[in-house]
Amino acid sequence: MDGLPSGMNAVSVLANYKPMGSGMATVAPTVALTSGGKGKKKPVASKENASTTVLPENTLKTPDGKPIVKRPFVKDGRENWNKFLEMPVETDKNQKLKDIIYKVSKATGVRPEVLFTSAMEEGLQGAGKGGKISFDKDDKGQYIDSYAWLGLDNVGTDIDNLSKEGYLNKDISYQPYKRMNDAKNPQEVNPAYFDSLEDSLYVKAALLNKNRDAVNKYATSNGIKLSDDAADFISMQSYNAGQGIIPKAFEKYKNNNLLQGESFLTTPPAGGYEENPSYYNTRKRYDNMKYLQDLGAFSDYNKPTVATTTTTM
Repeated sequence: MDGLPSGMNAVSVLANYKPMGSGMATVAPTVALTSGGKGKKKPVASKENASTTVLPENTLKTPDGKPIVKRPFVKDGRENWNKFLEMPVETDKNQKLKDIIYKVSKATGVRPEVLFTSAMEEGLQGAGKGGKISFDKDDKGQYIDSYAWLGLDNVGTDIDNLSKEGYLNKDISYQPYKRMNDAKNPQEVNPAYFDSLEDSLYVKAALLNKNRDAVNKYATSNGIKLSDDAADFISMQSYNAGQGIIPKAFEKYKNNNLLQGESFLTTPPAGGYEENPSYYNTRKRYDNMKYLQDLGAFSDYNKPTVATTTTTM
């Protein structure tokens, strides 16, 4: 995903703006729409065979000593994503990322591994620099561009609906703006700027919950029982491609004999990436979610925790 529109910088876009935690959106600054820009591009899903193998003996182990399964999309630095959890987040008073993830997860019910991998895959991994997580900065401080860092392309218009529908029960400080996305045929989108990562993750969690409810509703009405992993997988697929993908995904998995036993979690449907881009995009998230579970990265989730901050020099 891209950051600020081409030809503009943080100061020009955010001139005279800095939310003060009022929970109310202010009037967005005038931003010229463009298809280019700075920052991260949307990740392109890999097209390799989506099988799983066990890592050789004497390599990585689960906390109970079992060999960790090597998954095809755990690569290109994703093997070390667990290290981000200990990093201080500068926009959030140097709280550790893990503490923020846990706080939002406990308040919303979204599993921490789902929230974390979704955020990382959508751009957050690019914010880890020098052992800390930091974002763009203007003369008034750091701010978070939801388009560049979190995959919240239309959050500027989503927030009101999420609040009305009961998915977002928290005052959020944000400022919407408009830009063109980076699709082959660019379209106007409505992201937003946030003061804190915590606020932006509450919105991401609300969207994940909304998609999960849609998945569970379809499954229930069609007599399909889903495990938590399967429900989260199709929910993330819906988040990636829109809720219109839900009946298509179930039908595709059924026709490929992948629905029974939920084997679609490890075996791709026929047609490869060209016919199933949202499946492969979701496998990146799911494989890394399972890898982090194997590492025990979130094994202390249900234990009492105390938020910590890190002093940086």
